[in-house]
Amino acid sequence: MAAAKFFSACLLIAVSMCSAHPAALTCMTEMNNTLKVGGMMMGMNVTADVGGPIKLSATTTGGDPTTKFTPGTPVMIKMAGLPPAAYMAIRASNSVGMFGQLSMGVITTPNCPSQLFNPVPPGSPPPNPPSGFTAQYTAPKDVKEDSITFNLVYSMGPSSFNKLVTMTLEKATANSTD
Repeated sequence: MAAAKFFSACLLIAVSMCSAHPAALTCMTEMNNTLKVGGMMMGMNVTADVGGPIKLSATTTGGDPTTKFTPGTPVMIKMAGLPPAAYMAIRASNSVGMFGQLSMGVITTPNCPSQLFNPVPPGSPPPNPPSGFTAQYTAPKDVKEDSITFNLVYSMGPSSFNKLVTMTLEKATANSTD
């Protein structure tokens, strides 16, 4: 009886760790999004990362800093400061647009080009994990949103913290400057 309970507990932990890994993310809507404050990931609540190590920024493809996006025109999203061996996932609000031209260390969520994650193997972090990434992001030409928020959650794994970092880009207007 004790062996069966032990086996069940081990199985439950293994299943929760596998489904909690960023590779298990599915394409989310605003209704089922867990990459937000109050969301639940890997058995822990997501909390805001105030003054933490992660820095998100955006630049034009020419390298100029920007806080705006133009539908159909790519911007470069950059993240720096990820702690070694941390799990990370980032998502564009409303699952709009798509990431492309990814730097090493990040991949898109299967069937969901508006989400990225770093494929850190569970329990065996790579010897020199990247501390950041660069990815091109393009909002569709027919985007209805006036702003797009990028939610990035990072964690050191199951039963660890889940910290949220956000960055919002406003839709450029004909007379807006950055």
